[in-house]
Amino acid sequence: MLSRIFKDSGTVIAGNVIKGAIGLVVAVVLARYLGKSKFGIYNYIFTLLYLFAIIPNLGMNSILTREISSDRSRKKLLLGNALSLRLLLGLLAMVILSLTIMFLKGTSYTSKLVWIASLGLLLNMQTIYETMFRVDLRMHYPDRKSTRLNSSHIPLSRMP
Repeated sequence: MLSRIFKDSGTVIAGNVIKGAIGLVVAVVLARYLGKSKFGIYNYIFTLLYLFAIIPNLGMNSILTREISSDRSRKKLLLGNALSLRLLLGLLAMVILSLTIMFLKGTSYTSKLVWIASLGLLLNMQTIYETMFRVDLRMHYPDRKSTRLNSSHIPLSRMP
């Protein structure tokens, strides 16, 4: 059991280091490809998005892990409730984000890009499924997947 804990901890640490390295490379490549102006817009969009990404999460992963670990028979019920709650909170985050964009009075181009990027608030359900692996102490599965998908917002780099 102890070796399994060390293996999982090492996998998580290595995954975080790899994700950080990939993120650095992606940022450098995007900065060179987009140029100063478009990279500034890109950073503005994702800074706003990350500020509002807190709303759909609200510590749900920790609570879900604790509750499933304590009573595995309620796993399906808890996952269904978590997915529904995440979807509702994602919609709320999108509404608040759109009100913020109207208040900031950005260009229509930037506002459209923020709207497109904010769809990620609705579609980011992977952490709920990762909880199932964390409950069983199989943390290397979600870390492998998230390392491969670390650069999931690259399609926005094709801004005209």
